[in-house]
Amino acid sequence: MNSFDFFPNTIIPIDGWNIHIIRMSYGSIAQPIPFHRHGKHCYELHYIESGTGTVFLEDDRYEIGGGTFFISGPEIQHAQFPSPNESFKEYCLNLVLEPEQEVERNSIISKLTEMKRFICQDSQGLAEKFHELTKEFQQQEEGYRQYIKALLESLLISCVRNNHQLINMDEKKNDLIVQGKVSSNERALIIDQYFLGDCRYFSLASLADILKLSPRQTQRMIKKFYGKSFFEKALEAKMNVAILLLTETRESMTSISDYIGYSSPEHFSYAFRHYFGVSPSEYRKKAIAKTSSV
Repeated sequence: MNSFDFFPNTIIPIDGWNIHIIRMSYGSIAQPIPFHRHGKHCYELHYIESGTGTVFLEDDRYEIGGGTFFISGPEIQHAQFPSPNESFKEYCLNLVLEPEQEVERNSIISKLTEMKRFICQDSQGLAEKFHELTKEFQQQEEGYRQYIKALLESLLISCVRNNHQLINMDEKKNDLIVQGKVSSNERALIIDQYFLGDCRYFSLASLADILKLSPRQTQRMIKKFYGKSFFEKALEAKMNVAILLLTETRESMTSISDYIGYSSPEHFSYAFRHYFGVSPSEYRKKAIAKTSSV
């Protein structure tokens, strides 16, 4: 399957919740995805189709391969580090889950919200479900809205079943799908994804162009979402990538500084020390010593 990345901007009511499907993507992950968190009500569902590497969920580290399924929910810090010679191929589904009314504790979506920091080897055939859901969104054939609702329910049930929990799902009468307007959640996700990209090409002008906003409006949005300026957010992303490269590879300081967009190892070292209080070399030594003592 060819890579894709699109924003359905679709709201589906299930179990008394509004499921806002913001983004679906599929493709290779060849570069590190630095540590980051998503906002309130935001869930990211990942299915690793192939490849090997490492996933970090908060303080936990997992060596993973094809067939791995994991969820990163609201405020859960997470990162991905693909193997240099075997990058990930991944389906990713970004959802915002918001209760529309008083909901049952044992509903499917309620159970999903309890899995905001979850990883397992899939046993429920998620690859086929992600593929089918993607096809329906892309082709939009007759009756696709009703079918998407059924597919999404099936996918979410499979996610919960991977957690080996009992499922008691009532039949719901509302089969409508509501097309939503562009929301602040969607803009926040676009900004999130931007800062997970190639550090060398970060610029306020390029992000503003993606958002179809002015640089000043973009600055305001970043400040509103993160309490940080564009420069501070970009620096945070670069330093998080640097940490992964220092601890997970033996790349030289020159290679790392080039990778994250610094003009020289000296410039990188100065920025790193100013940010963390230690030099990159010292940080690497401490990380190696800590790993060796475990």
